Amino acid sequence: MNILQKSQFLKKEADKILSKTNVVKILSKYGRVIMAGSYAYDLLTCRDIDFCLVVKKTTVDLAFRIGTDLSKIKNIDKMHFGKSYLRGKKSKGMIWSLKIIDKNKVWKIDIIIATKNIVDKIVNPGLEIKSLLTTEKRKIILKLKKKLSINKNFKKEFGSFDIYRAVLKHNVSSLAEWQKYWTSK
Repeated sequence: MNILQKSQFLKKEADKILSKTNVVKILSKYGRVIMAGSYAYDLLTCRDIDFCLVVKKTTVDLAFRIGTDLSKIKNIDKMHFGKSYLRGKKSKGMIWSLKIIDKNKVWKIDIIIATKNIVDKIVNPGLEIKSLLTTEKRKIILKLKKKLSINKNFKKEFGSFDIYRAVLKHNVSSLAEWQKYWTSK
């Protein structure tokens, strides 16, 4: 299975998980659900799905009502709540991270709960990324993500979006070029 087929396979698995868990239906009771991240861009390299939930006002009370409903999902193993969706920084959005085990496969689902102006700041750059994707660029991104996801600094100093930007806006096409690009930043 090549890297594109693997990504498509993961997307089909993700669709099944979303269907089984009814997570979109659960979230829809509280606001507008927007798919984000590698699932939305067809750039999956691991079992990880990201959502944004647009709400009128972000409160801990609302987040825990949502969390109570999410906790009823079958096969949920763990849930983690954060008052900020940005690691180590304050934000005006909250996050639920879910760990779901299905057929011995672990899925991570992150749900950012925020107002429209915050969600727009998360989603809009992704729309540009999606518009720039070609099959060739998608292959390069998937290969780099696979190699870089084992790097100890992945999701600490850089993340998937940095890889997308490097490939799509700076024509990075190899690990060596990534290292040169990233160290020059």
